[in-house]
Amino acid sequence: MNRKTSLALQTMNALFKHRESILQEYDGSLPLALFLKQYFRKFPVLGSRDRRLISSMLYSHFRAAKTLPKFENLETEIAAELILCEQDGNEHHRLLGEITATAENADLKARVKHLKDAGIKVDLKALLVKKQEFSDGISKDDWVSSLLSRTAVFIRVSPNSMHDVDRKLKKAGIEAVELENRILKFKQGRQLDQVLDSKSFRVQDYSSQKTMNFFPDIQPKLVWDVCSGAGGKALLISEKYPETDLIVSDVRKSILQSLATRFELYGREVPVQQIIDLTNLAEGFDPLAGQKAELIVCDVPCSGSGTWGRTPEDAYFFDENSMTEFNDKQLKIASTAAKYISKDGYFIYITCSIFKSENEDIVAKLIAESGLKLETQQVINGTKHQADTLFIAVLKADN
Repeated sequence: MNRKTSLALQTMNALFKHRESILQEYDGSLPLALFLKQYFRKFPVLGSRDRRLISSMLYSHFRAAKTLPKFENLETEIAAELILCEQDGNEHHRLLGEITATAENADLKARVKHLKDAGIKVDLKALLVKKQEFSDGISKDDWVSSLLSRTAVFIRVSPNSMHDVDRKLKKAGIEAVELENRILKFKQGRQLDQVLDSKSFRVQDYSSQKTMNFFPDIQPKLVWDVCSGAGGKALLISEKYPETDLIVSDVRKSILQSLATRFELYGREVPVQQIIDLTNLAEGFDPLAGQKAELIVCDVPCSGSGTWGRTPEDAYFFDENSMTEFNDKQLKIASTAAKYISKDGYFIYITCSIFKSENEDIVAKLIAESGLKLETQQVINGTKHQADTLFIAVLKADN
């Protein structure tokens, strides 16, 4: 063994040890991306390439581990996971050991056959949540395939910034696909914040941006964004209805502070903020101070199953017993918020779930409780674009 080969083996063994150390320590309580950022700070000796390889091994593990048999050989386990989940680039090939790589950009069927030919059986059905029925509009095959593939990165370009963004991307040699006006798609790992002016774009999933197409063509005086989070949909609302009074609410003060920071960055008026828990609203408290909203957007907490392609650790650690709690919370939030719709107002119910129990079933119960009428409901299927999958229902007050 020459010195170069010896050093390469030492490097691989060191990366494998980091992988094993992280798997022993990580319990899913933090997003994997945040955990890895904190972990890598403790090892400044790791270069950017090493961090990428360790991250790839871990994301591939959480995507693929349930589909693969137990391995006695660690290198074979890592190789099988990478082959199943990494479809582009030669950077991972040196981690594959005796298993040869698949062809560049091979589809899932080809990757599964490749492993089968190497004597490794893949059980794709192991990724399904057994007791959960899918909403109409997405197939199990598409969803499973999306879980085993990297998601893309999407941005929404600010108004009047498209020319400048396009020029800077071309100068930096960063390829982008324009899906629709002002919506661009990128491969992961592109350092957009180092190339583009922060005011000229925001990162927002493609399917999330598509929800804007379902907002009614009205001129609302008041819109309430329930469970607003960090403000992605609130920014869409302010773009669609620039003259409206907007109220945003969430149970987390810190997330509302982030929302305000984003609005200020893009030169938008910061909406009125309310820290509210709609599952336990204080008696006599009126979140709208006596007003009624012509539009309420209710993006409820859920399993997140439509985003598991982006956060495979959530799929890996998912406990199906949590579904009852989610369903109870979803109906409680939606039915409480629905009490504040104005005459002939609209109520939009959104989840990032593909499960019927969180989607159509909650909408049916909400209609029964509130008297709202259903105008439309559907899955926004992002699997074809390497995006999240969302569910959206538009309801109207029957007054």
